[in-house]
Amino acid sequence: MKFITKIFLSCLALANLAFAQRVLTLKEAISIALEKSYSVKSADLALLSYRKSLEAAKLGLMTSVNMVFNVPSYSRTLSNQFNPLTGTEQFFNYGFTTYEGQLYFTQPIIFTNGAFTLTGDLWKRSQFSSEQQIPTDYYSNLSLSFEQPLFAFNTLKANLTRAEINLEKAERNYLIASNDIVYNVTAGFYQLYRAKENVEIARERVKQTSS
Repeated sequence: MKFITKIFLSCLALANLAFAQRVLTLKEAISIALEKSYSVKSADLALLSYRKSLEAAKLGLMTSVNMVFNVPSYSRTLSNQFNPLTGTEQFFNYGFTTYEGQLYFTQPIIFTNGAFTLTGDLWKRSQFSSEQQIPTDYYSNLSLSFEQPLFAFNTLKANLTRAEINLEKAERNYLIASNDIVYNVTAGFYQLYRAKENVEIARERVKQTSS
């Protein structure tokens, strides 16, 4: 309390010098104290951090989309085959180039700590051979899967609950820090006001005594 009062009185003195002896109002003094207070700044940063943590926890429960591409995958081999007409082994080139893309839609389930995953797969294979023409293959697949941990702690629900509790604590700490500053500055303001009034009263008494 004494430390806050000293800071408040110092702020008043500096403000009077900077603003040509202008006296700060209580509202201005509180505003300056809240802006400069380390405890309020610290509580405000903690509040911002826990808000972001809760936001991240909620976003983690939304559907996520991932894409995987394998482009291209190339393979080439040299194969041999016996030709009964010539009675000799013949060699020919064979190979293929594949292009594959996968799209994953994953939806976490907070109540069970599991997740549904919808997977779309598109695949193309271009084959070549020195002996024959091989048509290009296309393949697509759509599948739905569900993953459910058994006898495991529900981390999804726990993380969300923890983030909500931390945010509530941060909001309470910020409110406490702000109220402490407002109370201390208000008390210091009126202490200074009372001191000024006492000076005026003493000055009047001196005048009356000397007259």
